[in-house]
Amino acid sequence: MKREFKTIVIIFMFIFLFELFYSVFLYKHFTFYIFSFTLLYSLIIYLLYKIFNKKWIIYICFSIILLMFLSNFVYYSLYNNIITLDVFLKSFSVLSFGKNILNIIFNNIFYLLCFIIIFIISIILINKNTYDFVINKTKLICIILIVYIISMSMILIDNKDIYSNKKLYFNMNYTSKTLYNYGLLTSIRLDTEKYLFGYNSCTSKIKVNNNTYSKDEYNILNTKFKESDNSEINEINDYIKNSIPSSKNIYTGVLKDKNLIFILAESFNTISINKEITPNLYRLFSEGFTFNNYYNPLYPVSTADGQYLTDISLFPSDAVHSLQKVNNNYIPYSLGNVFKSMNYKTYSFHDYDYKYYGRDKYYPNMGYDTFLGVGNGLMKDTRSDYDMAKSSINYYINDSKFLVYYLTISGHALYNSDNKIAKKNYDKLKNYNYSDSVKYYMSTQIELDKMIGYLFLNLEEKGILDDTVIVLLPDHIPYGLNEKEMNELSKYNVFDEFEKYHSSMVIYNKEINKYHQSNNYCSNIDMLPTLLNLFGYDFDSRLLMGRDILSSGDGYAVFGNRNVISRDYRYISLDGIFEGKSNISSDELKNEIYLKHRISRLILENDYYKYLWEVKNDWGF
Repeated sequence: MKREFKTIVIIFMFIFLFELFYSVFLYKHFTFYIFSFTLLYSLIIYLLYKIFNKKWIIYICFSIILLMFLSNFVYYSLYNNIITLDVFLKSFSVLSFGKNILNIIFNNIFYLLCFIIIFIISIILINKNTYDFVINKTKLICIILIVYIISMSMILIDNKDIYSNKKLYFNMNYTSKTLYNYGLLTSIRLDTEKYLFGYNSCTSKIKVNNNTYSKDEYNILNTKFKESDNSEINEINDYIKNSIPSSKNIYTGVLKDKNLIFILAESFNTISINKEITPNLYRLFSEGFTFNNYYNPLYPVSTADGQYLTDISLFPSDAVHSLQKVNNNYIPYSLGNVFKSMNYKTYSFHDYDYKYYGRDKYYPNMGYDTFLGVGNGLMKDTRSDYDMAKSSINYYINDSKFLVYYLTISGHALYNSDNKIAKKNYDKLKNYNYSDSVKYYMSTQIELDKMIGYLFLNLEEKGILDDTVIVLLPDHIPYGLNEKEMNELSKYNVFDEFEKYHSSMVIYNKEINKYHQSNNYCSNIDMLPTLLNLFGYDFDSRLLMGRDILSSGDGYAVFGNRNVISRDYRYISLDGIFEGKSNISSDELKNEIYLKHRISRLILENDYYKYLWEVKNDWGF
């Protein structure tokens, strides 16, 4: 019995040390639930061992757990999230950034070796402390049930808050919070269960809005909502009907009939704007209309989620790879589909593999008549934004009305000599007092700067710069730099939970440059409704989760972990901390943010726009 107890302790300590290290590494936080579920998993592994009477059962379980922790440690270092089942099944393309992964492994070799050492020691101890004997399996099962009942009872009684343990455990995929509360193994288990078997319904209170709005004053249409047999469709209907639309304003239609060049720039941040190093970016932001309180959240699938937010103004789901899931949906409110409906020729270009993240299906579905990347006719794989501009400009420069969507790649990590773009322009920075990583990062931004300069030159030579709008915003923060390195360039305190994501975006055209700047709080999810209003497009703003940044009232920025920042307050979701003042309570804010994510997921999963556009209305489609 003594040896039996030792074996259970060894199994428990193996899992416990992994969970403890991971939770402290991420959040400097540890909960009762992590402890209780660790005990539960330990007892189950031990039970399996006794049932089959084979030590290899323990070895296999330990190996799987080790692999989970090692892979998620590396993945989190890249993307600030865990590997969900859907991401695992659909994103083997992440392996194409093999050098990035190897570099992370090298830089964190001490921590990774700790995992491996714990694994080896545990295997040795198990081998020494296990032998065959008869155990009362019924008692062991009873103990497992008792631990499970205690754990679940603690979860079930916590049901007051929208992010209560009960709702979090049974009803939602919110990986940051789940990881925070329950640890890695339980997060992976819950994600897998919900992916395979679906969600239990978890609706929240929808605030009834009895106001009426004039189409002349608000971006709203006479949308007709039809009752459905599908309860989730009805829930979306109720939410949209009671949402407050954005107001029209002095900016409405000021860019009507202009060409649009839209640039979603890989890992761009305002820290890279320098009059000497990146003069074209400096010109763009100093002369253009800038958004000073733009925040750039990082979601689970990095660039793909950043693109999803920006392109269709819906929050990505933690449960699925949203950018690939949406390929099968009808999406009328996307830049490509909107501008196509206004008789623009629409183009999209990407200086990387055209099939990466399923973009060969995504861009046509988003309304782009022409999509070219590496592998289908644009250019060789130079990863140069400048080369992409040179290879693509003749496709559209002579068109009367065009929309061009550029997704860049030059700014991608890692920022070292193995990155050919980072190495390409490095000599231009040798006299600057920056760390090597920062110099390599700035080198990648020089390539983006050259692209901007090339566009300026050709648009001016053609005489259409005044008739063309240039929009540039980042897909996500430069996560290839650590906080210390970012702080070498940043005017913000990037060690702060929020300011790490502070950046800017710009809209450049003489018709709007004169307004110079906006200080409203916003993020990339707000870009689409802002542009639709600027270009004078009639749309129903209630159907989008973002809001027109230039509409009345202050906005806010929502982060991947559901933190929120505005001019007047900050909300830290994981800890439930509300700082500042607001005209709504913290519970109302949590409910609002939860609903935006839930409704976004339901729109995606139910192909809601396809359903809605079949309803007779006055939209003209």
